[in-house]
Amino acid sequence: MLVILNPDSLGDLIITSLIENHIKHMVLKSSSFISNLVIAQDKGGAYLVYYEQKLYIDNISGLYCGKAKDYKGKFTCSDFMDWYYIQNSWNSYLSYFLALIPRQIGVTKSELWSGSLLQLPCLFKSVEKYGVLCPKYYESYENSLLLEFTKVGEWYFLETLHAFEFDNFQRFGAKSILAVEKLGTSWVLLVFIGKSYYALINKDGAWGIFSIDVRIVLSMVKFLLSFSLNMAEFLFRYDSLNMKFYCYGMNLSVSRLILKHYSEDIVKTCRSMIC
Repeated sequence: MLVILNPDSLGDLIITSLIENHIKHMVLKSSSFISNLVIAQDKGGAYLVYYEQKLYIDNISGLYCGKAKDYKGKFTCSDFMDWYYIQNSWNSYLSYFLALIPRQIGVTKSELWSGSLLQLPCLFKSVEKYGVLCPKYYESYENSLLLEFTKVGEWYFLETLHAFEFDNFQRFGAKSILAVEKLGTSWVLLVFIGKSYYALINKDGAWGIFSIDVRIVLSMVKFLLSFSLNMAEFLFRYDSLNMKFYCYGMNLSVSRLILKHYSEDIVKTCRSMIC
């Protein structure tokens, strides 16, 4: 039996593929654990009951995790400390549960990557250890200081928490708190899933399949192995004149942009890893 946890766009495609191929699976959303998930044990071992669907944990052969958290659900409690205790108890069980499943895609340590703008300086320092180039950056919560830092040269100014989305690299604004240097001539997306990788390049506003330098691939593989990751998507700027790549961002899931070009191949890769 396969489990899909907190499905994203890729997770939805995997679910469709499992249904079409009559492969048994269960879809879980962590936001509804508290109110809809039951954990019990009998002679057959520990099992889950989720919306009346029963599944023995030992029978779970593989899992795809689309998002670390599912934010759609709501759970209210009159006492905040009770709510905090209950929520953290379920998070602890989730970590334990994931560790029991032999084959996984997208499962990450809870402390890895904050999902905020503050992850970018950490990312830059980390990938540079593996010989990957990164842009200069400035960060400041004082708007006037950030503008003062970046008087010379060209910069992308980030305002949102979704630092990976290249459309959010904007001109200086009232909410700008981080600036990254403009380098290269083209955006490049590079996705890793297991031992497979997929790349796109943006030329004249259109995205197309790209044959990326194998040296960049090998460097990023070493980086992923150091964090025990088997799925990630990176955003690069490519300097075609000097044939250099600069890392601008990282996402722990796969964007719809990549799926438009590689959805069939990626779904097959994922199925082979968890089935």
